[in-house]
Amino acid sequence: MRMRKDRLFRCACAFATAIALAVPASALPFGKKSGSGTESAKKESAKAAKPARSSRARKVVSPFAVDTGIDFSALSDEGRPDAEKVELAVRWGDCAWLYAYTQRPDADKALAARANSAIALYAGAGNVASFRTGRMSPQVRAVPKDVQEGVFVKPADYLPAVVSALVGRGGASLGNVKVLHDWICDNIAYDADMLFSGRISGQDWESVLKKKKAVCSGYTNLMNEMCRLAGIESVGISGWSKGFGYKGYLEDYTDHAWNAVQVGGRWYLVDCTWDAGIVEWKKFVKRYSTSWLFAAPRVFLYSHLPEKDDSQYYAPALGKEQFVKEPFVEPEFFDFGFAFREPLPDYTTVISAPAEYELSLSGSGKAVYAQLQSTASSSFIPQSVWVNRSGGTVALELDVPDKEKYTVCVFAYNTAGVTWPFYYGIGEFEGSMLPKAEALFAGKKITEKELEHFKSAFYKEPDNGRYYLAEDQFATERNNAVDKILRLLELSPHWGIPIFKFGLVSDGHYAGYGAGVQKYPYAYSAYNAATSTRLVAPLEGSLAAGGSVRFEIESGDYTAFAVSDGVSAGGGLVPMSRDPKTRAFVLEHDIPAESEQLVVFGSRNGRNYEGLWVYAVRQ
Repeated sequence: MRMRKDRLFRCACAFATAIALAVPASALPFGKKSGSGTESAKKESAKAAKPARSSRARKVVSPFAVDTGIDFSALSDEGRPDAEKVELAVRWGDCAWLYAYTQRPDADKALAARANSAIALYAGAGNVASFRTGRMSPQVRAVPKDVQEGVFVKPADYLPAVVSALVGRGGASLGNVKVLHDWICDNIAYDADMLFSGRISGQDWESVLKKKKAVCSGYTNLMNEMCRLAGIESVGISGWSKGFGYKGYLEDYTDHAWNAVQVGGRWYLVDCTWDAGIVEWKKFVKRYSTSWLFAAPRVFLYSHLPEKDDSQYYAPALGKEQFVKEPFVEPEFFDFGFAFREPLPDYTTVISAPAEYELSLSGSGKAVYAQLQSTASSSFIPQSVWVNRSGGTVALELDVPDKEKYTVCVFAYNTAGVTWPFYYGIGEFEGSMLPKAEALFAGKKITEKELEHFKSAFYKEPDNGRYYLAEDQFATERNNAVDKILRLLELSPHWGIPIFKFGLVSDGHYAGYGAGVQKYPYAYSAYNAATSTRLVAPLEGSLAAGGSVRFEIESGDYTAFAVSDGVSAGGGLVPMSRDPKTRAFVLEHDIPAESEQLVVFGSRNGRNYEGLWVYAVRQ
């Protein structure tokens, strides 16, 4: 019943602590691997892929297990005709069995074609984009007040009325499934206290409604019951996840549960638990999403592994060893238009030198950045990664400062959209944001009502050191006030969405680039959003005062580049020239001894410049 850890970090890395931090936009991404210590990586992978255990080991029953409700044993009945078995497997979405049938030498050609057709149906997510928008259905708040209140007192008496108010006469449709999913996410909180107590109980749907809390099996059981009342076939799936507390290997018992629903002749996967919110420092924070609503089966398999292959809805079935080896990938990775280029980084990637990876990215208007997170402290190591982009290629260069364990966390956001952070530090909120908001009211920039909305929109969690936004998508007036004030406070509206992450560690021989060293320059958000700009040199994060440096930049985004060291050209900009042969922008520049930093600027029209990245100047 692993809860996702954070909107940014739904899983604990192979070596992550129980604390994860969300970060605002800054710099970087990924694909081709060099200097990755192949043999060491294999040894590390073998060590991490712990599922191979003695067949005589005691069977451990998971407290999070749920019943699928399907008897797959019919497919092993030797007396049952193949034609009947194929139809049953198609009906149940058992792609693993169907694939095995197609590999049989004696497989009937027509039945094999039928099996392959069914398998192909699950290769993608289907026509589900309109349901995966991150917006909650308004029907969630259309349940009559007496029914809404009654269901948490007498669940058996009122739940049919709740379902009727949500989906009318019901029926198997993706829209109806989404409404049920949304109501559960809106009304059931994750029971973090029970999770950390280690004593899981009361996860039947009636107990869940009475408590208004659940762990994953409770969410799953409630979804099954509401679907049953709505006339939608739904089953529960038990398995493993790379969720909160994942250590980089699979335990003997399953730790998570989710649903599959049948609509229009195929099964769709749903995880209400991970879409309901996040857990930070043992506290549940409501954060609705549609990330795990109807995501493709293969996408689920980067973080959810069913206990039985027949519930993967994918073929050929993914094995435990491969599941453990692969990085954690969010559905948004594919929603943004990213694609991996081989080889993928391992969940725990071992390097013997600086490494490079490449991703493909289709479309435009997407910013990309990443950060390196320390396992020991959960803090982010500044300027430890760099991204270069060229057309549809996103190249990630990364390194480790020492022999400790780290996590590479990659983020993206739409440059045309607005995504505010869902929390602020207590010091920042009380010491800066609130006083400035009150000053806005005093200066008649906002109304008293808007100020009240702003103050009431956030709640304080002292143990976490944060103020969280009390999420309510339907509080339009309040949300508009918050948006207005945050804009007036000139805070960054670009909060990165996590797309994937993986562990990074030295092979034990490689010492890293050194603690306290600024490995790469600091990238501004404008550079993160550039779609075809590559910094060739210098890649070092700090430059020597009094020294000479050669700049070389390739770009299809900007028509001009310039640098400012705060001293040269009267503190103004020193322009770069364009190499007539390579068409790269170049500059030989002497750094004044009194300079403290050097900023690189780019211009799209030759007149207006924006800061792209900055180097520290060391004395």
